[in-house]
Amino acid sequence: CNEQLASKLVAMLLHQQRMQSEGKRFSYEKEVKNIIKKLAKNQNENGGWGWYGKVSDDEEWITIHVLKALSKARSAGYDVHLPEYSSSLTAYIQQLIAQPQYGVDLLNYLEALLEIDETMSTIDYKTILQRIDRQGCQLSSAYDRLRLIRIKQRCGVKYDLSDLNLYRRTNLLGSVYYANSTTNLAKRFPFWEDNRSMTLLAYEILAKHGAKESELSKIRSWFYEQRTSLGWGNTYVSSNVINTLFSSAEQADKKVASVILKGAVNDRTLD
Repeated sequence: CNEQLASKLVAMLLHQQRMQSEGKRFSYEKEVKNIIKKLAKNQNENGGWGWYGKVSDDEEWITIHVLKALSKARSAGYDVHLPEYSSSLTAYIQQLIAQPQYGVDLLNYLEALLEIDETMSTIDYKTILQRIDRQGCQLSSAYDRLRLIRIKQRCGVKYDLSDLNLYRRTNLLGSVYYANSTTNLAKRFPFWEDNRSMTLLAYEILAKHGAKESELSKIRSWFYEQRTSLGWGNTYVSSNVINTLFSSAEQADKKVASVILKGAVNDRTLD
């Protein structure tokens, strides 16, 4: 399963990152390289990925997941030839923006292209996003509306966080999560758009925006509460949660604590 291969790749790369930060040896480089080879072999003719092997139809969310994993592997120093997929994506995007209204397909292609466009120069992202704001984008779910905010952040385009307040929820323990609905009615969503994925996306947006640590810690607490012996439900969600929480832990490790002693030591600062 290409989704599980990508999820395993993300988890192994995070393990390698932790081992390196602790000065320890990472023993699974061969396994990482094998997964990269399998994903390359399973790439469809048009550049995307489906559930298993090579198939006729892509699954956009799997394609984005695989591209994120391969991009992470490339950043970790592995020999990754990211697919010659940018030309196809660019063509799809140009076709879509020529239409009077835009839908979720445009977000899928933009997000996929951002994963492989290191120089951010393949297309004029800012112009496309500004055009979306002028003409509107038909997005049926709250998750997709948050995806558009995250894409704007990545492209350095002005964004509005007011929508986040519509979906913010607090549980009995005081932890914060984001629901893919403006009502309290139970509604089923695909697992890549459920409250876990919704909350992860909101967390990324808030962290990038510079939200207070007190707010971010409440969201992390919610994820810790949701964890079971099987992780967070499936490999896709679990790998994304681990990736986000690990990145937060890495940032916390870089913070240097200091103590200021006043009085007899004459305001000396100890690092």
